[in-house]
Amino acid sequence: MNRIDLFTLLNSIIPTYSVGQLRGAIKQDLCILRRGVDLPSASNSLGHWDNWYIDIYSPHSVSNIDNIINNIKEILSECAEIQSMHGGDYYDDVLRAFSNTISVRIPNTY
Repeated sequence: MNRIDLFTLLNSIIPTYSVGQLRGAIKQDLCILRRGVDLPSASNSLGHWDNWYIDIYSPHSVSNIDNIINNIKEILSECAEIQSMHGGDYYDDVLRAFSNTISVRIPNTY
């Protein structure tokens, strides 16, 4: 699965954006898709995996974040491995939204 496929899949359940597209306060639930760094010392590339981070934002509540994460897990269960949920509940004062991040790894295809 490549970036376009993953982006399209996520966008079917929540508005999805690329890194750097957010400006100002968030008005709706959304997520940011970004590729993970491939460190040579901990590389998955030899195993043909791509690492992805999905940053999830909600201006409403942390329970919305939980619901979105559950929806993402469900939709990606057939094609990805959920690595972890990073941190805990976080409120971003600039974006005026709650957030959390999950990481997934997906077999790479070109």
